[in-house]
Amino acid sequence: ASLKGKPLRLLSCNTGSDPMGFAQNISNKLGVKVLAPNKILWCWPDGSHFIASRSKTNKNKPNFSDRGEFVEFVPGGNVKWKK
Repeated sequence: ASLKGKPLRLLSCNTGSDPMGFAQNISNKLGVKVLAPNKILWCWPDGSHFIASRSKTNKNKPNFSDRGEFVEFVPGGNVKWKK
C-alpha cells in the first residue's frame, strides 16, 4: 500500500531523538513527512499517550517535568541515506 504523500507518525520511543537517525532515514526512503518522538513514548490503556524522559527515582515511571515532543522529518534531510 502506498502512503501517497500522507505523513507517517512513529509511535516508537526515541526514534526522533537523532536528526540523522531512524526517522530521517524512513522519511528519505518513503518520500514522506515523518513525525517521531524525541524521548520515551508513554502509553495508557485508554490509548492516550505523551512523551517524556524516565523518572530518576523510578525508571518505570515518566518524568513529568521533562516532556518531549514529536519531531518532524522531511525527505532529503539526511542525504547520506538517499540513493
